Amino acid sequence: MTNKKVKNGELPKRWEWKKIKDICEIKGGKNQSKVINPQGKYPIYGSSGIFGYADEYICDENTTIVGRKGNINSPLYVTTKFWNVDTAFGLCTNENYDSKLLFYFCSGFNFKKLDKSTTIPSLAKSDILSIDIPVPQNTEQHRIVQEIESRLSVADKMEESIGQSLLQAEALRQSILKKAFSGELVK
Repeated sequence: MTNKKVKNGELPKRWEWKKIKDICEIKGGKNQSKVINPQGKYPIYGSSGIFGYADEYICDENTTIVGRKGNINSPLYVTTKFWNVDTAFGLCTNENYDSKLLFYFCSGFNFKKLDKSTTIPSLAKSDILSIDIPVPQNTEQHRIVQEIESRLSVADKMEESIGQSLLQAEALRQSILKKAFSGELVK
């Protein structure tokens, strides 16, 4: 289901280019040392996932996390309220942009090209806010997300199948080597 009328590099009619600052707010994270509580209600997220819990939160549900330092090119989508640490940004969309669509845009965006550091990869809030993002009409955004998820589920099934095949190949390889060194391979 692709639109054959759209030329490469051009947006469909009724879409427009905006800056990320026009469609979301970026919430900088904070150090978690004073709020960490193993029995806390809200997960504490860094750019690589959960590493604790807290009784307070910074970001609302349905937020995209982009790493500020370190892991800057692997966005996460969080469906619950959470605390983000000081090395992660929370990108919270406004009512005019689908939060899952922003996540998929970020997943396909190369944040490394914004990295100006010399050692640890780093992003500045101002650089993220100035990224150009295509904005479909509201009615189309949910349909696009559904289509992305439908097609990505096919890719996920392929990855699972490939993973199983790799495990089988490794088991076969080990079996051949075991037989080779136990006198069973050549009789």
